[in-house]
Amino acid sequence: MRLIVALIFYCTSFYSFAFELVRDAEIEEYLYDVSKPIFYAAGLKKDSVNFYLVKENSINAFVYGGSNIFVHTGLIESSDTPNMLQGVIAHELGHIMGAHLVKMQPQLSKALATYAIATLLGVGILATDSSMSGTNAAIASTMLGQHIAERQFLSFSRTQEAEADRYAMLFLKKSEISSNGMLELFKKLDSMQKKFVKEIDQYSVTHPLSTQRFDYFINNHVVGKNSYDEKFLLERHRFIQAKILAYSNNNTLYTNSNEIFANEKYKLYYLVYKSILENNNAQALNFVQKLLKINNKNPFFHETASMIYIKLNNLFKAKEHFKKALEYSKNNIFLKHEFASFLIKNFNDAQNINNAIFILESLKNTNEANAVLYQNLQIAYKKLNMEDYYLISRIEEIVLFGDIKKQENKLSVNNLITQLEIILKNNNNNVVMERLKRIKQIL
Repeated sequence: MRLIVALIFYCTSFYSFAFELVRDAEIEEYLYDVSKPIFYAAGLKKDSVNFYLVKENSINAFVYGGSNIFVHTGLIESSDTPNMLQGVIAHELGHIMGAHLVKMQPQLSKALATYAIATLLGVGILATDSSMSGTNAAIASTMLGQHIAERQFLSFSRTQEAEADRYAMLFLKKSEISSNGMLELFKKLDSMQKKFVKEIDQYSVTHPLSTQRFDYFINNHVVGKNSYDEKFLLERHRFIQAKILAYSNNNTLYTNSNEIFANEKYKLYYLVYKSILENNNAQALNFVQKLLKINNKNPFFHETASMIYIKLNNLFKAKEHFKKALEYSKNNIFLKHEFASFLIKNFNDAQNINNAIFILESLKNTNEANAVLYQNLQIAYKKLNMEDYYLISRIEEIVLFGDIKKQENKLSVNNLITQLEIILKNNNNNVVMERLKRIKQIL
């Protein structure tokens, strides 16, 4: 599978390296679901915290740019159970609740981070990469060419780390989730640090594991009673680990691959993505069909099948599986965005394009509202020769997600507004006129 481009963050303090943000509907939904009781315990709604995936083997998670938690695929890979992941998420949420970012670095450029995230974390890959054939089911890089966002690995003080730990224990206790997972993961990390320093040094810098912290975890252990879909979550956890293992090409320090290969369904999922990466689509189809026989209501099996059928140029079958993915996921908003992008990329008739437009317009007030959504709308409106809607979508993209202070963006917006106003003189489109009015108020 060809990787297109990557949103690159540069470490500006102790380390210097780049990493990639990735999108995956299955993993993102899992992160939200496994965190649901923790968010509830913290008095937060599900959509008040954003998760972003970092394609990086090191064990790490960090907060940045407000209520954003960045999770390395290596952390998921290293977590033997969902409970391990819940402990780390509870800790990171503690940093957010303690406003440690604000206290630590008041000079952080939140606008830059927000712009970079909003611009890239959509499904632009669907519209630009023929090898992906219209889906983002597998872990795939996103990028924005010349746009670069900066961040620092925050070396929180011991006081802030201790406060985040206290918050974490509070959230786990209120949600009746055991703290054993967090303790076991930190023990694992401490043990691995002695063997593989280079792979995990980022985490050891951002989250120093002092003896006092270990003692705190042990002395304040939360037994936990919450059986929140434990068996189901563990199964999802294993499927995700199988997918990550395939993308790491078995080059991993953390995953117990024996557990995956010893179970038929997890091994099949691994083989599906391994075959996709090797461009052996017929074999991938065979494996995913076996998975669908095991569980025909898994939305991500259908999403994967759709991706394979697109690669095999069978759009009818791809569309059929996409619809099932949406049905069984109860209209996962990321999958909805994927489906709309699939329709726009692969069809030209008014019915399919209008269906895509309807979906994208409905996502504007969700977490999927990003620059790529507006770009896909522009492609759709172009296909239907709806120039006024195309122009207003282009203007909104720049104003809402670009740096409007840049002279080039100012000139571009003014030029687009002039073009749109000429069209509106001859075509009294009240909807577009109202949207233009709101944009001018922002400007």
